[in-house]
Amino acid sequence: MLGLIGLLLVLFLLMAGAFAFIGLTLQTRLFDQAPEGIYWQAPAAAAMVTSPLVLWTFWTLASPGDTRPLQQAPLATQTEAFKKIQVVTLDDRLETYAFVPGGNPSVPKYRNKEDASRPLPTVMKEIRVPKTSEDQDCSVVFKHEKASGQAKESYINDSGRYVDEEGRIMERGTLGVILPSRTAKFLVLLLMYGLLFAAWLASFTFLVQLPGGYGIGLGLGGAILTNFTILPYLINFAERVSTR
Repeated sequence: MLGLIGLLLVLFLLMAGAFAFIGLTLQTRLFDQAPEGIYWQAPAAAAMVTSPLVLWTFWTLASPGDTRPLQQAPLATQTEAFKKIQVVTLDDRLETYAFVPGGNPSVPKYRNKEDASRPLPTVMKEIRVPKTSEDQDCSVVFKHEKASGQAKESYINDSGRYVDEEGRIMERGTLGVILPSRTAKFLVLLLMYGLLFAAWLASFTFLVQLPGGYGIGLGLGGAILTNFTILPYLINFAERVSTR
């Protein structure tokens, strides 16, 4: 963790130096005089650009594998199957099923605890699972999702999907495994990109005060360069820290 903090600090210092050099060089060439306030503007610009990277780093520590830039595929993670599930059948019976070891872990098999010959129902009202692997009670409820376009619950045109209060999903055929949801994380990823690009543009146009197209061009160039060089390395570093 200290190494990651040190890396971010070094990154801030390098960016502050880069902003100062670019500001002094371009402003002197464009206006034949050194810009005023560049010695506080450069650190401020570096802090502004580093802030999204710090947020991205802590997001990676909290959710490694899901924060990689758009040019990289997310880290595939295997969701572990629940050792025990309960189902509420269409006739309101509560049945308990135990996980059968072996086979494909992404398509788990279950055996009825009272009658081993009874298979899992193909359609049910609810699926209940433990909150954690240590819990004995199945307190988390995945309710049957009604088919799209239907005003009320129907088990005839079954959607095959079961959803809990957090929006997590199980599907028929892979019951017992929670499907990874990418939608919310993709929206957060787009938000992080927005912050990164906005920081670079604001740094060159408002803090370093480069005129017109110079600030916009350098801002876009800095954001794109960060995305393909600094960001992947920083995220990879944070992922390694998170697994220690």
